[in-house]
Amino acid sequence: MRIRTGFRFAEDSGPGGVFERKQAAEEIAKDLVKKLSEEKKKEEEVKKLRAKPKRRVVVPIALGVLVLVLAAYLIAFPPVTYRYPHPATVGMPKKWTPELEECVNALWRYRAAVERYRFKHEGKNPSSLQELLAAEPDLPKVCPVSNKPYIFEKTGDGGFRIEAPDPKALGVTALYLDSAVPAPKIEP
Repeated sequence: MRIRTGFRFAEDSGPGGVFERKQAAEEIAKDLVKKLSEEKKKEEEVKKLRAKPKRRVVVPIALGVLVLVLAAYLIAFPPVTYRYPHPATVGMPKKWTPELEECVNALWRYRAAVERYRFKHEGKNPSSLQELLAAEPDLPKVCPVSNKPYIFEKTGDGGFRIEAPDPKALGVTALYLDSAVPAPKIEP
C-alpha cells in the first residue's frame, strides 16, 4: 500500500516506511499535547497573576472608603464624652467638683432608701429624716462635705424634700432631692 506524504509516495515497509512514520507522528503528538498542557498551565498562572493585583488594589480601596465613611460619621455625630464622669442629676453645675459628686451620690443613696421605705410601708413617704435613718441605718447621717445633717421637709402634696445643708460650699445655689423629681436637682 502506498501512502501519500507531501508529493511523494512511501512504501509500507523498509527504512522510512509507515511504521517509523507512525512512531514519529505519535512522538510529535505527545510533544504537542505536552506543550499544550504546559501552555494551559502558563495561561492559568498568568490569569492568577493578573487577578491578584486586582485583589491587592480592591482591598485597600475598600478599607480607605470605610475609613472615610467612619470619619464622616464621627464628624457628623461626635460621641458624647464627659471630661469627668458624674452621677445623673436634674440641672448641671457650672463646675463638677469631687465634693459635689460625693454629695450627689449621698442624695442618690437617700433616693434608693426612700424607695425601699415606700415599698415596705405601702407607698407612704417617711415623715422625718430620723424615721428614714431608723429604717436605713447605713445612710450617711450628715453631708460628707459640710458635716451638717441633711435638711428634711415635708411638702404639701404628701411628698418630701431632702436638701444639702450648705450648697454654697459645693459651688451651687441649691442641691436637693424632691419626691416629684426623679433625680437629685442642682440649681447652679
